[in-house]
Formats: sequence, C-alpha cells, structure tokens
Amino acid sequence: MQGQRASSTPSLYFTIIQRPIRQAQCQEIDFFKLCNENDRPQLEDEHPPPPPGWHIVKTLTTSDIGHLCRLLLNQDHIATLHFHWNPVEVQNISQGEKVQVLIKDADTGFSEHRVVICRWPSNGMYVVQSGWRPGFVVRRGLKAGDEIGLSWNSEESCFLFSVLRRA
Repeated sequence: MQGQRASSTPSLYFTIIQRPIRQAQCQEIDFFKLCNENDRPQLEDEHPPPPPGWHIVKTLTTSDIGHLCRLLLNQDHIATLHFHWNPVEVQNISQGEKVQVLIKDADTGFSEHRVVICRWPSNGMYVVQSGWRPGFVVRRGLKAGDEIGLSWNSEESCFLFSVLRRA
C-alpha cells in the first residue's frame, strides 16, 4: 500500500516546474511604475463615474435650491441605483408612486431627514421633495453650483448625503 493513496484523500504533493526567469523589458517596467494620478490619461465619457462611494453626484441648479422646494434627478441618476437600492421601491417610484426615504447627512454627524421621492410622468424626471429645502438647502446653506453626493446604504436602508464641493 506504500506509494498509493486513496482517491478521496487530497494530494498534498505538488510539482515545482523550473523555468528560466525572463528578463523584463524597459517598456514593461514603465507600465507598472507608480505614477501621479494627474499623469494618467483621462477617458472622455459623457457621464463620468461618480467619485468612489457616491452613486449620484449632482451639481445643484437654481431650481434645486429655489422656492419650489425640490431636487430634480434625471433618469441616469436613478438608473445607477437599480443595482443598489431596493428594486421594489425603484419600480414603485418609476410607476409614479411617492416613496418616503430617509437621508442621513454624512457631513453633520449623520443627522436624519425624511423626504419623498417621486417621478414626474410628464418629463420622466425624479423629484426629491417634502423635506429637501428645510433639511438640506436652508440648514446646509446650499447654493447653485454646489456639488452634492447621494449614495444608497443598503445596510441601513437610507441614503447618505454629502456636499462634495462648494461653488
């Protein structure tokens, strides 16, 4: 029985294959060399990806901070959430229902604010209202040109909000 192993026992033996080490060429070394972020070529894209951690990035317009008390999001903004957000809620909103969601402000100790999200059937835009203006525009002093980020946190079933850049 020596030299033979049962087929159900995994083999602990392996074979080392010796091959000569190929000398790296200069081009290959340059490719793997660390470089500054600014040196890397930028790919042009109609919709660049949001910064890491943010599913929606939006530069606020005057209508987003005005007296109409609403934040407009386009279909591309909501489309990025289909993979992250509760699909039932996304479908309900897409069919015109109003859905109440919680938004936690990541910049201010995760203060909690309830808003309503719905879809306007006339133009397909999504609207954040019923709490947007007092909870964010007034309280945070948002202005047109400010860039905000929203991200769905599936563990807590809420959006996270942050002001990414001030105008």
